[in-house]
Amino acid sequence: MGEPVKRIRPIQSDTECYTSHAGLALVGQAIGRSGLDVLVAGPKTRRGIGDGEIIKTYPGLLAMGKTDFEAVEAQRGSAFFRAAPGIERVPSAARLRQRLDASAIT
Repeated sequence: MGEPVKRIRPIQSDTECYTSHAGLALVGQAIGRSGLDVLVAGPKTRRGIGDGEIIKTYPGLLAMGKTDFEAVEAQRGSAFFRAAPGIERVPSAARLRQRLDASAIT
């Protein structure tokens, strides 16, 4: 019939930190391979957050199951959230909302 399904065993460690947000790396890789971040790359704003950071941030939140803009505030200090999709600076919730609203097609 096919190969038997293997059981997934939880990983535990007292010395290492594991995250359940491995989808972030996949999102970053998909955006990088699609070239979307380069396509929308423009000059950085005076706060240093370019459109590429905006484009990577929101799908990163979605990969974590977060749909509201405010969820980004909890991730602003997360090194993993920045590193996995390749975000230099994580925007604030207000900036993320404003920049996505400004670029929306109506």
